[in-house]
Amino acid sequence: MKTSGQSWAESDLALKGPIQFEDGKDRMGPVSLAAVATVKGPSPAPTPAPSPGPSPAPEERKVPEGRVVAVGDADFASNALLGFQGNQDFFLNAVAWLAEDADLISIRPKEPENQSLFLSRQAQQNVAWLALVLLPGLFVVLGVVSWWRRR
Repeated sequence: MKTSGQSWAESDLALKGPIQFEDGKDRMGPVSLAAVATVKGPSPAPTPAPSPGPSPAPEERKVPEGRVVAVGDADFASNALLGFQGNQDFFLNAVAWLAEDADLISIRPKEPENQSLFLSRQAQQNVAWLALVLLPGLFVVLGVVSWWRRR
């Protein structure tokens, strides 16, 4: 996982003064933030056939494999930053990859934010008049006009 080319690695961690790129002191991006690796072990030796006669189908043995996820800082998985950007998806997908469960790797849907509508007293009265009086009254008038024409 890398940053964009417009980013840089800040060398002054005190972050005093203006934060800007200092040539020769800071490292220009892209900067690596995380990496994964897969290490495969030696292939297991085949087992000899137990008896002469028809030989059974050879057993397929899985090559032992180790997986590692190395992240520059574990704060991305803390409670304060887990909901920021894609931290939660990245963490859960990394754990699913380590567990060799590809079915769990996905981008999860975001929870909808609270979308309450706050209306002033006058706006509430206008909505009530529109919904309870004007629209039903319009349909009553249109129904009477339609009835009058057909009569």
